[in-house]
Amino acid sequence: MFSGVNPGKHGIFDMFEISGDHIEPSNMRRSSVPFLWDYLSWARKKVLVLGVPFIYPAPNINGVFVTGRFVTKLSTFPADLGDKFDLSGFEYRELPTEQEIEMKISQGMREMSLRMLESLDFRMKASLALIDSNNWDAIILVDNLPDEVLHISYDDTEILDKMFVLLDAFLGQILHRLRNEDHLLLVSDHGFTNVNSVLFMNEWLASRKYIEIPRPFSSKILSLLGFNWDKLSQPGFYSNLYKFGLRYFPGLVNFAKKEASSGLVLSDDIKLKSQICALGINEPVAWIRLSRDSKNDVNKVAKQLQELKKEGLLKNVFKSRDIFNGKYIENVLGQLIVEATQGCAIDTTRINDGKLEGKPLLTKKGIHQHEGVLGYIGRYNLSSGMPAYRLQDIVPTVLTLMALPIPGNLDGIAILNVAGEKSTPWKLDVSESF
Repeated sequence: MFSGVNPGKHGIFDMFEISGDHIEPSNMRRSSVPFLWDYLSWARKKVLVLGVPFIYPAPNINGVFVTGRFVTKLSTFPADLGDKFDLSGFEYRELPTEQEIEMKISQGMREMSLRMLESLDFRMKASLALIDSNNWDAIILVDNLPDEVLHISYDDTEILDKMFVLLDAFLGQILHRLRNEDHLLLVSDHGFTNVNSVLFMNEWLASRKYIEIPRPFSSKILSLLGFNWDKLSQPGFYSNLYKFGLRYFPGLVNFAKKEASSGLVLSDDIKLKSQICALGINEPVAWIRLSRDSKNDVNKVAKQLQELKKEGLLKNVFKSRDIFNGKYIENVLGQLIVEATQGCAIDTTRINDGKLEGKPLLTKKGIHQHEGVLGYIGRYNLSSGMPAYRLQDIVPTVLTLMALPIPGNLDGIAILNVAGEKSTPWKLDVSESF
């Protein structure tokens, strides 16, 4: 959204990247392409950027930058910004997936959602104070709240009502500050829907002999006892017992989990050393990665995956090279991308006792969907006749609104009809670097 180009050009293909035999969070600072705040800074525009995830440390811009989720720790530019404003709402504690699931089960999704709503109040106050602190040319504000809450409380109408009331109040405060000459773009990077089922890709890969799933004695015992992930899909004996153990006997739970984990969760080490593996974040899309020494043909694997599409378990199977282009195409996380049907999550981490399909965990109520939100307030109209609005269209749209030229390498186009507006040439002093 902030680069205006596809991942093949900026090199970041997902929330994570592979470094040797390890998987680590992505960082936009490692990309070589400019981002929207760079273009605006080079044009001498005063910019306020708040809450952008996956970027650390905060870049030097012509203005103020505050990082968001998925960073080592909160980072700001200028570095002393936290001495002047309360930025506690932008501090996030990221946990490994399994620990995060345990915390949601032990503390309860409603209680966690309420705490998330409370943190929005701190971000709102800090954001509005920073907005009022200067006469900004552009403001970029990202908030993670809808994503966090919708994942765990999609079925809780009372929580969702509270969330939308708060977001509406926040938006109202921003609208109150708009001047006649201002423009507002409201954009989401994806949409949401309820999650009904899970497709376990590791089980499919194992059935095709592409990956070896360890079957230790402990996992066989669990299987004989009738335990599988479906038992943690809704309140019941197993989920209540697990919750009780996490609260009162965490040491015992950790010991049992350590003993049984190899039969429940496939480690990154095993995945990356396999002929073919699946990588993803338990969402409706996943990467299918063929190892460098794999003798399997991409077309052959794609054809086999098409069988899942015929069975109604997948919506689409794509070849990465058909979607992305650019100098970083060789760094793609997988040669194939699979997309699940509506309301289905693709699990690339867990093992499900030989079962390809299952129910979502108790902690998973909502899931991403492809279509998101686009809203605009201003004096122009959305361009008609466009086949679809895309995330990479945001950068050229903002540059057009600010009468700045569009760099030739961008994949996106302006989505507003601003015919007749004059653009100003770039004025960049290369001796200065923001």
